Amino acid sequence: MDPAREWTGRDATALRKALRLTTEAFATRLGVATRTVANWSASPDMVPRTGVQDMLDDLVEQLPQSVRSRFEGLAGEQNPSQHGHGQA
Repeated sequence: MDPAREWTGRDATALRKALRLTTEAFATRLGVATRTVANWSASPDMVPRTGVQDMLDDLVEQLPQSVRSRFEGLAGEQNPSQHGHGQA
């Protein structure tokens, strides 16, 4: 994911799926409410708060390459027009 681009609910959901976590487990890992993660799935164009975006950035930085590749594949499938092109 281009670090200059904002996260969306779509991206966060792709990350959750790449990690193979439930909504509850992903919320716990990020330290946010389960409802927040559920809202990202329900509203894929939603932009998380800046602090949450930083947490998502940090989580991606810590991913093993296999999970990062899975995330990039899922994110690219969900939004091919934006990923890899640096568009916001």
